Amino acid sequence: MDTYINKLRGLASAAAGAVQSKAEQNYEFTVSAHTARGTSGLWTLYDATRHSTQQLATVWVFDKRFFASGLNKQLLDARARTLVTARLMEEAGHLARLRHPNIVQLMEPIEETRTTLVFVTERVVMSLADVLASHRERKELDELEIQEGLVCVSRALQFLHTDARRVHGNVTPSSVLIGPTGEWKLAGLGFSQPADTPASEYASGYVPTHTRPELEYAAPECMEGGCMVPASDVFAFGCLIAAVHSPDGRSPLEAQNDVGAYRRAAASLGARVTSMLSDPLSRVVQQMVAVDASQRLTLQQFQSSAYFDGVLSATLRYLAS
Repeated sequence: MDTYINKLRGLASAAAGAVQSKAEQNYEFTVSAHTARGTSGLWTLYDATRHSTQQLATVWVFDKRFFASGLNKQLLDARARTLVTARLMEEAGHLARLRHPNIVQLMEPIEETRTTLVFVTERVVMSLADVLASHRERKELDELEIQEGLVCVSRALQFLHTDARRVHGNVTPSSVLIGPTGEWKLAGLGFSQPADTPASEYASGYVPTHTRPELEYAAPECMEGGCMVPASDVFAFGCLIAAVHSPDGRSPLEAQNDVGAYRRAAASLGARVTSMLSDPLSRVVQQMVAVDASQRLTLQQFQSSAYFDGVLSATLRYLAS
């Protein structure tokens, strides 16, 4: 582990060609190319292969020089930088403890150096956020593929809620990773908390990026200092489903990282969902994003909803069970 950590120092900001050159030497993992941005956009992902087994892997690298670049130096004070680093460390730590077929599998634990954080997982090729940001990739997603992916994510969340008794806390397109054969897996667990943990109330105005869960997917109870509950993840998941089906790949809660904008968008969320989606999905998502957490669909109800009616969808549910 130490050898490949030493080799990967500083790679986060290197060009793909430089990564290729540095990775050709004989270390535990051979890094072949930069492929994507990871969860929260802070991780840089590199394709890799384990020498001993030829197992495909992904190396996740966070370059701490991020804190000194551009506006980050002004917007992220020492406390915020410490918080972001802790969240990133926790993200890998939760992957080490939480084992499920629909959660990204950790292969090597996180290591911290003076300039980087690095860990290794099974091979992933991009995040769902990458797909939604690309018009071409978004057009290539067919409905059956989306349904299969959503079932996988919902089962990962069920495991978190029921077996681990945790709330994910930041279910967004960037927390869903896509594997080499198109399978969707959950990651981005840096904000995960035990169920019923009080949520920190958001201050008014602008919220520095990366120090809080994404506003565009935050449940109302989390905004007002209430408790994070499994239904909070259902709300975020409903917004994610709407984003996947929207023409621009955006959440129906267009908060622009501002609490005031969030509250204005939340007031018309039902109408927004209706305009974005057609039935039966529109009705399903509206039940998932209900203001009252106790009135939201459960994940089990989502999986058996009218959205999945049809022979192909029923087959998908059977195969995923």
